[in-house]
Amino acid sequence: MNQEVRARLLKGVSANTLLPIVTAVIQLCSVPVFLEYWGVTLYGEWLVLSAVPSYLTICDLGFCRGSANEMTIQVAAGDKARALETFQSTWVMISVVSCALGVLSILLVMILPIAQWFHGDSLTAHDIAVVLIVLTLYVLLDQQAHLLLAGFRCEMRYALGSVLFNAIRLAEFVTLCLAVICGAGPVAVAWTLLLSRFAGIVLLRLALKSYSAWLVYGWRHFRMRVLREMMVPALGFFCIPVGHALSLQGMLMLIGALCGPAAVVVFSTARTLTRWGFQMTNMISISFSPEISRAWGIRDLQLTRKLHNRCVFAAVGLTSLVLAGLAVFGEWAMALWTHKHVEFDGPLFNALLLSVLVSSLWYSSAVVPMATNRHQKLAVFFLVTTLLSLALARFLVPAWNVSGAAYALLAGDLAMAVYVLYTSARQLNEERWVKQQGLNATAARVAMNGLNP
Repeated sequence: MNQEVRARLLKGVSANTLLPIVTAVIQLCSVPVFLEYWGVTLYGEWLVLSAVPSYLTICDLGFCRGSANEMTIQVAAGDKARALETFQSTWVMISVVSCALGVLSILLVMILPIAQWFHGDSLTAHDIAVVLIVLTLYVLLDQQAHLLLAGFRCEMRYALGSVLFNAIRLAEFVTLCLAVICGAGPVAVAWTLLLSRFAGIVLLRLALKSYSAWLVYGWRHFRMRVLREMMVPALGFFCIPVGHALSLQGMLMLIGALCGPAAVVVFSTARTLTRWGFQMTNMISISFSPEISRAWGIRDLQLTRKLHNRCVFAAVGLTSLVLAGLAVFGEWAMALWTHKHVEFDGPLFNALLLSVLVSSLWYSSAVVPMATNRHQKLAVFFLVTTLLSLALARFLVPAWNVSGAAYALLAGDLAMAVYVLYTSARQLNEERWVKQQGLNATAARVAMNGLNP
């Protein structure tokens, strides 16, 4: 691994540390600001309304993530023409889908009696409709930002793109808080978010254009063939967040049905605290992903293996340190965080720590198939494993209470670890397989020449 690759990795890891920091700032500071200036009732209504359009974040069907990998591989191979085809084809697709969903959302808001379904006292029916429409446009516009990040990624300027995107998120939040402090209501705040995101996308585009003048918008290089080729990898990326949603929400629903709402609070709080360890794995994996795509694109399998090994080592190592701290101070942290309103369940907490540790192993190893768009079987296996974990929890929870759910998650993570490690090892041995095929072909030609002089 040369000095240039190390420098890019260091920049990527450093840039990605901003993601949890900015997220923490937004989560910790938004609550007191909204409660102080809006009150509990209006803030609660805003939370309900803003949650509805958030489901449209998956409207790209995984194409942005798949395109980012494909463009990185193509640029590394020196084929910017194909990378431009991938960029424009993806842009046309997500733009058409976003416009269609935007029009559909507006029609639904105008036709359906949403104000009657929404049990609120602070907002009029007109305000509710406007907030829903504007926030829907905000979420759909966000897909354009992620496509621009794919441009930074393929040019190996992922760190710069990450810093700019998180700076835009922070600027949006500051602008939102200023609007609330100045007396803006939900409608004005929704428009503030939309305009801030539009300005942020313009800035991202200008920054990318200064480095990649060849990466232009348009439909001249649109190819339906590219979308057909991207369909399977994109659906694979679509399946992974669906699996995570099933794991998170499905397990809570199961515990609620079997043990009641109090047990849901105990499990959800413990899982949220232990998942802080997984943030290390995610930060390392997304930092290594562009380099692995590039190494795969230039067919440097030796570098790909080194990157994979160091990714797993760094992710599991850092995650282990965080989990060790949680194992020692977890009960104290839980009491401080919840003001002792949530009971600390030791067996549950320890089982969740083990589950996160195993997750860090398979998720960091999965960066190889995911960064090279060879993750389709992995995504299906993850969905199946998630469903089987829920089925296993159905039998373990009545026997072991909420700890049974944690052990069901651990069983699923162990199955994923075995499958992913085998899959990555098999892919990283491809060079040996190619050589073997070449030797077999040579032997066959020699044999044929011997038989037919």
